[in-house]
Amino acid sequence: MNGWINAPATLRALGLAAGVFCTGAVHADLLNVKFSADAPGPYAGYSGAAVIGSAGDYWNVWDAPSGSFQLSNSAGTAGLQSLSFSAQGTWSLSPGGSGFWNTAYQDLMNSFIYTQSNPITLLFGGLNAGDRYSLYLYQQSDFNSGSYGSSTTVGNQNKTAIYSNLDSFLENVNYQEFTGIVDSSGHLAVTLNIAAGQSQAMLNGLQLKTESTQAVPEPNTLAVLGMGLLILGGVRRRPIAIFRTI
Repeated sequence: MNGWINAPATLRALGLAAGVFCTGAVHADLLNVKFSADAPGPYAGYSGAAVIGSAGDYWNVWDAPSGSFQLSNSAGTAGLQSLSFSAQGTWSLSPGGSGFWNTAYQDLMNSFIYTQSNPITLLFGGLNAGDRYSLYLYQQSDFNSGSYGSSTTVGNQNKTAIYSNLDSFLENVNYQEFTGIVDSSGHLAVTLNIAAGQSQAMLNGLQLKTESTQAVPEPNTLAVLGMGLLILGGVRRRPIAIFRTI
């Protein structure tokens, strides 16, 4: 049987093929922050993973109960993102005080900012509006020294964590995860209140992962579109008919 394939149909097919090769992420970024202290336990920085991340990842370290600073990403590259925060104080546990002691995460989980009264507040700035985010908040201390827990609000989300002295990560016990979309201001606000019936809330550190949701063409897409433009140029000069024998 004989048939004909016209140029418009060919172009439509090329357009469909181009769409298949689109990717959904323009960029992704991971910001890590550890809150440290000089006393009474030893000061320690940190590098590596927590619930997410990879070995050797860079962490921004801050050893005061409040402040504001520019952030570097997990590769150690400085960016436009910033963090402002306020707490009542800082504390560092003596060796062996945390269940994470002698694990890969001991230097992350041995110190924290804390409050026994007003909320701990954090405000990220310089984020890309519309980006999807995943926020991980690490919260553990020496459970034997008191009853600790936090009621945390991020955007319109609220979660409670009642801490326990573990040696591994357990969601809503020694870390909390929040997901959402960065608002039009490029800010993300976090508030940690003391949970009902508890005496203290604290924050050892955090990770903020952001990624774009905009679609962009991959190189294969551009090649297909280029072929389409060449064919379109031929169509403008003269009709194209392609004979097919089946």
